[in-house]
Amino acid sequence: MGVSLIRELGPVITALLVAGRAGSATAAEIGTMVATEQLDGLRMLSIDPVSLVIKPKAEAMLVVTPLLTAMFIACGLYGGYLVGVGFLGGDPGSYMASLRSNVDFHIDIACCLLKSVVFGFLLG
Repeated sequence: MGVSLIRELGPVITALLVAGRAGSATAAEIGTMVATEQLDGLRMLSIDPVSLVIKPKAEAMLVVTPLLTAMFIACGLYGGYLVGVGFLGGDPGSYMASLRSNVDFHIDIACCLLKSVVFGFLLG
């Protein structure tokens, strides 16, 4: 469970949630700014609307997506621990030992963070 959560599910599901939540809010905000001619007003003041409106949101996506991925994975691993040990009566030591033996930090965690940064860049 931990390997699949760290390698694939964490970055992908987090990116889907961020795209659904923040992407739709950003699109609605920019659409409202176009409808109320706020972007035209910025252009009249010789201010680039892309650098003022879009660039900070894209940079925020780039920073927040890996943090949300790490939080999603931590909550998922804790939930798996609760189900495996609490509800099913498994051994806590064997759960942690199998998690440590199957997850390689340099490969799995680094790839997970790299995926989440790429997803954040694409979403931004």
